[in-house]
Amino acid sequence: MRICLPRLLFVLLGLMLVAGCASPKPSALEAVVEPRSPYVSEIVLPEAKAYFGYAQFRMLIVDKRWDEAIQALERALAFDPQSEKLQLTLAKAYLHNQQIDKGGATLERLLQGFPNQAQGWQLLGELRSYQERYADALRAYTQALVINPANENIRLRLIAVYDQQNDLPQAIAETNTLLGLNPDSLAGRLTLARLQRDSRQAAEAIKTYRDLLLRRPGQLQTILELGQLLEKEQQVGEAIDLYRESIKDNPELLAIYNQLARILILQERYEEALILLEQAQRQRPDDMQILTRIGLLQLSREDYLGGEETFRRALMLQPHEPRNLYSLGMALIGQQRNSEALLTLQQIPHDSMVYAEAALQRGYLYRQEGDLEQGVEILRQAVETGKQTVDLYYYLSAFLAETGKLAAAGMAVRQGLELYPDEPSLHYQLGIIYERMDDRAQALLEMEQVLTSEPTNADALNFIAYHYAELGENLEQALAQARMALEQKQTSYIYDTLGWIFYRMQRYDEARVHLEKAVLLDSTDPLILDHLGDVYLAQQRWAEAEETYRKALELDATSTAIAAKLQELLKDQSIR
Repeated sequence: MRICLPRLLFVLLGLMLVAGCASPKPSALEAVVEPRSPYVSEIVLPEAKAYFGYAQFRMLIVDKRWDEAIQALERALAFDPQSEKLQLTLAKAYLHNQQIDKGGATLERLLQGFPNQAQGWQLLGELRSYQERYADALRAYTQALVINPANENIRLRLIAVYDQQNDLPQAIAETNTLLGLNPDSLAGRLTLARLQRDSRQAAEAIKTYRDLLLRRPGQLQTILELGQLLEKEQQVGEAIDLYRESIKDNPELLAIYNQLARILILQERYEEALILLEQAQRQRPDDMQILTRIGLLQLSREDYLGGEETFRRALMLQPHEPRNLYSLGMALIGQQRNSEALLTLQQIPHDSMVYAEAALQRGYLYRQEGDLEQGVEILRQAVETGKQTVDLYYYLSAFLAETGKLAAAGMAVRQGLELYPDEPSLHYQLGIIYERMDDRAQALLEMEQVLTSEPTNADALNFIAYHYAELGENLEQALAQARMALEQKQTSYIYDTLGWIFYRMQRYDEARVHLEKAVLLDSTDPLILDHLGDVYLAQQRWAEAEETYRKALELDATSTAIAAKLQELLKDQSIR
């Protein structure tokens, strides 16, 4: 057992060691020494125990043993309950450990005993702001500023609370107070500009941003925010000038290159955007964001060879990155290198964000290569792996219908509608399947369902209008719907529908105009040619009717109906 001897005893022992082992005789001086008070060990003092607990706390938090550390600190505070430092430290520890209520209560007790504790008021303000108790947060920050009025950080937090309460005038007033105390405050001027921007004082905000740039040239955040505000205020030219000047002065500000490139792309100034991004790449050759933007821009300009080169380089920097694999696949598809594209796209893992898009592209490629069954299988696997997107269900159904499996196609699209009950494209696809199964009534119901969510859906409008044109019923309604469809899309089949309605209404001149436009857009559709031949026949334009019917038969030699019309026409001509 280790014995702690009183300090005086150590001195006496030392004297004995110096004098030797013999005991001296008592002197007259020793006879008058008064008795000493009992020794009190320092380790039993409350202050010492408190310090020991605090030391334990410090060691435990190094090992991130927060529960034990807080217990040690609580013991320390029990020995020294009036310690300002221990109370503040315990409050911080509670808050760090997400013990919010205990942290708040500890801070309140601290501030009752030490009302001039500025750090405590600031911490309480942060806590009340986090709890969205904004009135209490304002009170705490205001009290902290009474104690320390020049503290910029506290005033910025006070401004933030006013901003959160949408009290922008008071937030601006406090910001001006801050700038009065510290005119060179970067944070203060940036805050003022943001508040002016948010309170729709755009002109004042722009002026404040520009003033800040004069004081702090090249400050990236200021440049970005000013540029965005100029864009929002339709001052795009000024934003471009700002970005160009900033790049000239600071060529390494890559974020500015990206902002400027984005504007140029929106203005379809693709060549300038590409040159700009290539300049940025020279500054940072291995920057993936710049590299992929260049590649995507190349793809949008149909520079598929350049896009391939860019994305192969990107994949050297980040092997197997799914988005870059997908983009490389698209570059290869653009060059009609379908086999290589398939090999590239199939490397994209099932859990990737672009797996569904890759599956769609693979399915379409197999269809192009004549292997529609494999295309169906790719899309089915994608659905089964949980990538249940609208497009996957749509194209799976369409591919199945193309192979003649109408029942399976209907099942696939209904599965999609279980997840996306109001999706117009799926209702449209189901309508097409019903039509192919000769269930016109159900097909019309599905097309009407499309129009409930998309009243101007051109394809659904055209389907219904053509249906009534075939029946010769509701022709005025059909005409209105066909015209609305044509406003959305100027396609051969919509012109055909409109022409066919006019034919049914015996308005042959208008029918001919629209059907001739349809043939100009697509001269390979035998049905359109058949309709145009009927119009020529009705107008007694015999030669044009004969020529049109013959073209239709060249495209569809199996059509007995067209053959019969031509034969009847030739017979009538011989009689005439």
